[in-house]
Amino acid sequence: MHTIPGPDRREDYTIDFASAVALGLVPGWGCVTKFGQNLDVDTGSDEDVWDGGGTWAPPTQARIHTIASTSVNDTLLGTGSRQVHVYGVSGWLRKDEVVDMNGAGGVSTANAYEVIDRMHSENAGALGVNDGDITATAQTDATVTAKILAGKGQTLMAIVAIATAVKFLLYDYYYSIGRPAVPAAASGDAYLYVKEEADQPDSTWRTRHVLTGSTEGGLPTQKDFKVPITIQGPAIVRLRTTNFTEDNSIVPGGFDGYTVQQ
Repeated sequence: MHTIPGPDRREDYTIDFASAVALGLVPGWGCVTKFGQNLDVDTGSDEDVWDGGGTWAPPTQARIHTIASTSVNDTLLGTGSRQVHVYGVSGWLRKDEVVDMNGAGGVSTANAYEVIDRMHSENAGALGVNDGDITATAQTDATVTAKILAGKGQTLMAIVAIATAVKFLLYDYYYSIGRPAVPAAASGDAYLYVKEEADQPDSTWRTRHVLTGSTEGGLPTQKDFKVPITIQGPAIVRLRTTNFTEDNSIVPGGFDGYTVQQ
């Protein structure tokens, strides 16, 4: 527990460790809450839990990205998203920037990113949100590293990059299965997929845990770790699906934890 002074300094408030970290009261510690959704998981394929659908693929190396929209309204003076805040790792250090939107014309990022793991609308016009799908596409590689679906305002991707000299303590992960029509119950697995030493060309992906869930009961399947999974950066953590029994399954999911500077 942590104590913070009261407004008149005659009384103190006691808060839990998670709240203290979220408030920036614990030097060197940070919070990670990543959540995403795949709107169409099919049988016979492994897919990531992200709004791009299918398999998410990072660039082969740090790349300048083009930020573009499918709508002409997502421009600096438009009615949709006028600016987008981009977050990721560049040189395997955490970086972020704000990009002025230019519709389908596209704008290049200032930083070259190995991974972009979050974007959100920084401000918007009369619509109050992005009007089209906004993508971050790696130049040369042409991989779509992040995507904001129309009207969502931010990425929904259960994927995070961990910077160099940072440890990620993963405390829980979860997912659930939904379907637009339910002719039959659907089931499937979700697994934590981790790549440590991600800055090395021969680094490999590794499964760190697996959960099995179904549409029956309507509740998320969740694993809380009594001892957190410790992941050393530079690394990438992603939530993937496999062994689904029905096509067109909707899969939201995510994970939570803390980062610690080394």
